[in-house]
Order: sequence, then C-alpha cells, then structure tokens
Amino acid sequence: MLTEAQLKSIIKKAAPVRGIGDKDGLFFSLTKSGYASFKFRYQINGRRAIITIGPYPTISLKEARQKAVALRHQLANDIDPAMEKRRAEHQARQTLDAVFEHYFETIIESRYSHAERLKRLYEMNLKKPLGKRSISEINGLEISDVLQKIKKGTRTKAPRPSIANKSLYLLKALFKHAVKLDLIRHNLALSFTAMDAGGEERPKDTYLNEKQIKQFFDIAEAAGTAFSRDNYLATCLLFCTATRKMELLGAKWEEFDFDELLWTIPAERTKPRREFLVPLSPQVIVWLDELKIRACGSEYVFPARKQSRIPHVYHDTLNHAFKNLNLPFALAPHDIRRTTRTLLAKLGVSDQVAEICLNHKLPKMQHIYNKYSFLPEKREALLMLSETFCKCLPKEEQ
Repeated sequence: MLTEAQLKSIIKKAAPVRGIGDKDGLFFSLTKSGYASFKFRYQINGRRAIITIGPYPTISLKEARQKAVALRHQLANDIDPAMEKRRAEHQARQTLDAVFEHYFETIIESRYSHAERLKRLYEMNLKKPLGKRSISEINGLEISDVLQKIKKGTRTKAPRPSIANKSLYLLKALFKHAVKLDLIRHNLALSFTAMDAGGEERPKDTYLNEKQIKQFFDIAEAAGTAFSRDNYLATCLLFCTATRKMELLGAKWEEFDFDELLWTIPAERTKPRREFLVPLSPQVIVWLDELKIRACGSEYVFPARKQSRIPHVYHDTLNHAFKNLNLPFALAPHDIRRTTRTLLAKLGVSDQVAEICLNHKLPKMQHIYNKYSFLPEKREALLMLSETFCKCLPKEEQ
C-alpha cells in the first residue's frame, strides 16, 4: 500500500511513473510534465477500463481511497464508473446554472450595460430553487411556484411583483438560449405571461412641475444629513444633464473635458451602446468642481461610500435616499428623465432634439442615415433646461 511519504518522494525525484498500485484497483501515476494523479483500474462486462479520480495533492491519498470505495460500489451494482462520470458531466452541462453561465458569458457580459444586476437577479431568485435542475426536466408547475413565491413573498421576504416579472423575462431568455444550444426542443417559459408572474405593469407617468421641483429640494435641504450633499448634487445633475442614473453615478473624471464644457459617456456605459456627448452648463461645472473636492482624489465622480467591490455609488443608493424623504408625492430617480423631457417640450425644444438630449434612438431610418451630432442644439437646450431648473432651487444654490 502507498503512503504519503512515498508519494512525496516520487514527486521529488520527478521521474515519470506509469502506475504504482495501492489496493483494489487504485493506483498513482506521474507524467513527464509533472502531473500527479490517482486513477482507478477496473473491469466490467469483460472489458478493462481506467478512470481518473483526481490530481495529487489536491486529492489526498485518504480521499482517493474513499473515492475508490465509492467506485467499487458502483461496480457491485453493474454501473460503469466511466459511463456514470460522463453522464454526470453531461447532466451538469444541462442545468439551469450552466445555461445561465453560458448565456451570461456569451450574450450579456459584453453587451448589457448593467450585467451584474441581471446576475444578481438570477442568483437571488432563480438559482436556489432551479439552478441545479436539468433544464429539460424543469416543468411548468415548478416555474409557476417560483414566480408566485416571488410575487406573494414569504415570511422573510416582502411581495415583489415587479421582480417576479423580471424573473419570468429572464427565464424566457434562458429557455430560448437552451433551445439555441440544442439542449431542449421548445421554450416552456413562453407559455407564461405577466399575469402568471407579477401581473401587468402600467408604464409610470410620474413627473414634477416646477412648483413640485422646488418643493422636492426644499424638503431635501431640510432633511440635512439624512439626504447627503452627494445625493443632493447627483439629483441636480440628473435634472440638468437628462442622463440616466448610472451613467452619472458610474462616471469617471476622465470623461469630462472642462475646457470644452463637454462630458463624453463611453459606449459601454450607455443603454444604446453608443458614445454620447453631453454639453455642460455653467452651473453644472460649479457642482462638478464641488464634487471634485468631495471625491478626495478618486477616479470616480461619486466614489463608493463604504468598502465595496463596486468602486462607485451603488445603483440603489439614490432610490433609497428618495424613499426616505417625507415627500407629498411619489418620486424615483428615473422619473427625473420624464420631468426633464416634459420641461424641454415646455421650453419649445423640438421633439427630435429633446429625444437626442435623452439619448433615445431616433426612428429607424433616421438612426441609420442621420449621423449629425446635434451638439450645438443640445447645448442650447440643456442650457435652457439648467436655467429653468436652477430657478426652482433654494436661493443659495442658484
């Protein structure tokens, strides 16, 4: 029988070993390149075969012997260990976890501006109940149960109808991806609609008029440290740049040209995946100068406030800050874009220029053939927007 001392001696000599037996089919080998491993030799149905147990010393001699015992049990039940290993590997490639991993790496990671959010959605809601299941074996009742638990909540989790709808959308995408990989023949999740998950969601129509904007900032200022200065400035910048929340909160200082009064958002950080130029008004420059001091040398305009793997402010931070304000109306950060779009229309800005200010895609043929940047028009529109907005702020901020 082998000992740990023998194995260490063999490796130290570095001489290739085809096979040194231990007992009952277990043996040790060492290749010319220095790869040491345990293997198991057996015979089934008159056929000899060898299966690799694993590398040494990742797997100890004691663990290798335990695995060899398990393999002998398979043989006693007329199960071919090599075939069983291949079956298990094939099964592992067909789990929902494996499908999500392939979908994330090949489709999402390089194209989705907030890929980590989708990964978190999967890990928080679908991985535990369905992740280890073969996608070909997941049935409609299982999908329904998972969606209903998300929708209705549990003892430890509040009802989340919106997350149920997002989870259904993700399941549809994963089953479609599995069809593409030839793991299943049809997309079972397509049979489900929003009514089977969180219910139909009505598009939000919240926006603030100028009186409400003033009211918001009066309340935000009165909240003191409960609504931090960074939150205050971020909100002001969202109103005056008409950008998306994470385009701002994830911004780096290198994106800003203070000489040209221009902010260049890289394509990989925009929803349409194209570079976007944002003209900066004089008041925006004043707020950015203050943020530069507050950033304390960070490369990010809004650096993370706590130790975190994400170097900038988290995407939920501003949402929570809004919810904690005692507002007489409901408001979320994304509603600011609807408000800015409405104000641009009120200021007489053309629909085309206003849509471009929000980095919305133009109608298909215009998007393909019209490559004009509209930078002068955007600069004029955002300057008017900024001037109108600043009139709604407390006097000391104007």
